[in-house]
Amino acid sequence: MKNTSYGQSARKGVGPREKPLSAKSVSPTWQVALFERGRFNCGASLISEHWVLSAAHCQTRYEARLGEHNLRKRDGPEQLRTLARIIPHPLYEAHSHRHDVMLLRLTRPARLSRQVRPVALPTRCPQPAEACVVSGWGLVSDHKPGTKGKPRGRGNGLGVGMG
Repeated sequence: MKNTSYGQSARKGVGPREKPLSAKSVSPTWQVALFERGRFNCGASLISEHWVLSAAHCQTRYEARLGEHNLRKRDGPEQLRTLARIIPHPLYEAHSHRHDVMLLRLTRPARLSRQVRPVALPTRCPQPAEACVVSGWGLVSDHKPGTKGKPRGRGNGLGVGMG
């Protein structure tokens, strides 16, 4: 897998957005939207041409949309894929959300492009209070409903979850 980079710094603050916070309206190339019967349900990250990483509490059969920019409309670069395999973490606990991570294998590999690339994984763990870029759709806290946009912002190196 090639090392890729989003290459843009995020602005402070995370909130509901239809599109990412960016003057150029560029979405993170690794961001994947998981749809169930035409409705957005969960976010995920492309980690290779064949594999997507998401939260284990999102286990169901989905259509994966790669290169998605705006959840409310199709605007061209999206690639649609079905899932061949769902592999939740073997120690996942639904009641506590411990080990809330799973791998999803795409039925066909992603076609890598300017809009679709795997996430650039760090070579080391972030340090406490180190700034990190976060991206995704959905909950920005445990007490707020999901959004239809794509919030993006900064978080610290600890406690940034998926979902």
